[in-house]
Amino acid sequence: MSIWSFGRSPDRDLAERILARVTAASRSPAFYGAGRVDDTLEGRFELLTLHAILAFVRMGKTPEMSGASQVFTDRFFSLLDAGLREQGLSDTAVPRRMHALAAAVYRRLGAYGGALANEEALEQALSRNVFGAEGHPFALSLANHMVILFRLQDRQDPALLAEAEAWPPLSSEFGKGRRED
Repeated sequence: MSIWSFGRSPDRDLAERILARVTAASRSPAFYGAGRVDDTLEGRFELLTLHAILAFVRMGKTPEMSGASQVFTDRFFSLLDAGLREQGLSDTAVPRRMHALAAAVYRRLGAYGGALANEEALEQALSRNVFGAEGHPFALSLANHMVILFRLQDRQDPALLAEAEAWPPLSSEFGKGRRED
């Protein structure tokens, strides 16, 4: 057996499928628009990060997912790097911006990861980070949706993060700001 494996690893395949689901879920038009998240690079970063945190948290609970989790993390940051380069940032500016983005992601992981079981705490963190204001009207709906996703994904095999069923869309009911269990 060769020491060089030129085939794709199952961890890489799974991680890339999960990242594709995270990206698709974060780009749902239901999140963007008047009274919701601004459809800007910053708004898209916030929603991509928020959805990625759900995957980070779920995969982190399962030791068997450590390989896929590491690949997911690497691919996630590669995606952010590619986005900066597509913006036209110079090769010398990208590392500085990536450092700032990585710090922002890990701050949000700390803020959101612990708050996923507490809708009010998550709502406050989302209001601050996503909307830059306390008590934004859509923050409650967004927090409600994320808590529901967290609970759904927590009951499932983490490999199912690669499937659409693990990422149901934001329902029109969430726009009414009511809490669900």
